Amino acid sequence: MQFFKKSIALSALFIFSAAAFSQGVTIKPFISHPFVRLGEVNDNIAGDIRTFRESSGAAIPSPGEFNGERTFGAQAEYHLNEDYFFNISVSFYNETVETHFDGLQPAPIVLDYQREVRSYDFMLNLDYYFNYNNWKRFNKYLGVGVGLILVNADSKTFYKVKDELLIDSDGEFTKTGLSALLSAGMTYRLASLLSLWGEGGYQVSNVGQLDGKVTTIDNPTRTDFTTNSAFDLSGFFIRGGLGITLPFLN
Repeated sequence: MQFFKKSIALSALFIFSAAAFSQGVTIKPFISHPFVRLGEVNDNIAGDIRTFRESSGAAIPSPGEFNGERTFGAQAEYHLNEDYFFNISVSFYNETVETHFDGLQPAPIVLDYQREVRSYDFMLNLDYYFNYNNWKRFNKYLGVGVGLILVNADSKTFYKVKDELLIDSDGEFTKTGLSALLSAGMTYRLASLLSLWGEGGYQVSNVGQLDGKVTTIDNPTRTDFTTNSAFDLSGFFIRGGLGITLPFLN
């Protein structure tokens, strides 16, 4: 966490200190939808629910799968020269899957099952525009990016059959990893200082297993634990928003 925060702060300080020497600065808030994998995590969730169903004989509903959620973010873009633009991008992703069951057949059963994943994404991107001109209505580009991703995961499981509490666990996990992406996009000029933009691409963000703390019935104090699942947030994404050029930095 500390490494992630320091990296963002130092990079942001360097980039914004260089802004005055760039040819143009544009702020680009956006809405995004990442189609994350999280295949091992989803498989383990499905296995947990299958085990609960088999052991209890109850029709426990599925919590669903992690498959992406609408996210928000922003970019600060700098026109380096001619057809090249550089931007810093920050975004936040949060998704929860959960199921709750409280039934009397075939025995009194209570199950509360929740899994939550959050990520904080910080990317440095270089975009190449094809024959860029700020007076053109359309401009198209290809981009590459590298950066850091901080992943947090929470897990909660409460399972009671009749009057016997079988599972009561609570875990918090985290890890920072590297990310890289390829993208293609376009901008549509609405006015001299305002535009619409959109892009799609593929991002690689496989951070592996997460480390953290967990409490259980047998160990009510927080104990070190590493997740059984690898957290792979790689996948395609689409995003778009407004581009607002700052006239005092042009």
